[in-house]
Amino acid sequence: MDVLREVLTQVREGKTSFQPTGPSEDEIRAFQPIAKALVYADKRDYLRCRALREHRTSNSFYINVYVVSGLTYQGELFLENAPQPLQSEAVSVDPTGTPPPQEDIFDFKPNFLGFGVNLNALWRWFRKRGRS
Repeated sequence: MDVLREVLTQVREGKTSFQPTGPSEDEIRAFQPIAKALVYADKRDYLRCRALREHRTSNSFYINVYVVSGLTYQGELFLENAPQPLQSEAVSVDPTGTPPPQEDIFDFKPNFLGFGVNLNALWRWFRKRGRS
């Protein structure tokens, strides 16, 4: 959340181009959380951006992200309402930018002699495995 808030603040201040600090693989790897935060912000309609990936290696790292438009109304609301972490509190950031799983409306857990299977979780596992 800190990376997302920091990137959106930079966009609000007028920054439109994001790239690694240098061409080395370590610098490109260090840039990935920033790029992923920008792509996540685009998916959440906080801004509009174009992300470019490298294709020389199998890693397909982000190498440039260009902000096409400034913050949207949703982006401004996010910055205004985003909780501020305490200075002494360690904040963990999900580097993939994926939202937490939603709670299931129907919960299928058949049991037999105290042992059960969560069919919802099994279904999500099969779907995730199919995408990889």
